[in-house]
Amino acid sequence: MNRFIFQGQPNRVVFGHGTRREVRQELEGIGCHTPLILCTPGQLTMAREVASSFEGSARIFSQAQMHTPVTVTEQAMQLIEENKFDCLIAVVEAQPSDWPRQSPCAQICPNLRCLRPMPVQK
Repeated sequence: MNRFIFQGQPNRVVFGHGTRREVRQELEGIGCHTPLILCTPGQLTMAREVASSFEGSARIFSQAQMHTPVTVTEQAMQLIEENKFDCLIAVVEAQPSDWPRQSPCAQICPNLRCLRPMPVQK
């Protein structure tokens, strides 16, 4: 096996009913104020709920797909390049054990901080 180094990032997970209402406070706690919210078309209602707490500074990309096709990634990257987002929020319907495999944040833009509403992960 070839030698490699993996450096994991610390996590902060907030569990509980209604925690998506705390996303803005969690983001502000790490210095983020302008998020891009990633979701599938089916999760748009939840994404809009999360975005509403940011008083217009959040944008939603609602074309996320499983296994992230190149065209979808290119659309998301264009949106990122045209704006000044300081973090990403992935709206996912997954169990905690599925997070590493289902993170559109990691696939689209690994340089920005990634948070997920309900629960919130830093």
